[in-house]
Amino acid sequence: MKLFKIRMIIFVSLSLVFICFILLGWILLPKFLESLNYEVKRAEGPFQLRLYETFIETKIQTDGRQNEALRKGFIPLARFIGTKNGSVEKISMTVPVIQRKIKNSGNWFVSFSMPSKYTLD
Repeated sequence: MKLFKIRMIIFVSLSLVFICFILLGWILLPKFLESLNYEVKRAEGPFQLRLYETFIETKIQTDGRQNEALRKGFIPLARFIGTKNGSVEKISMTVPVIQRKIKNSGNWFVSFSMPSKYTLD
């Protein structure tokens, strides 16, 4: 019985450490990712109307419900920015990931902006 209690304490402790690590990563990770520069044109409560600087967008077209389309589009984009993009260089992730519904269809564009060091060349 004593061995069970010790194992349970260890399990609970490790679980709490893991949960804290995940939460800390969730909070801090966006601070290390490049994000688009913008100017807030209007704000009402939690909502903002933003004017973004020009950026190069990498996008993919998907279909399905909003969450399903986002999931289906994010995976190929993640592969593209990883080393599976056909080049040796890994492309840094940027935030936010953008999702737009294509008018008069059940399709979506899922995209992210290329890091600012890249050009169309």
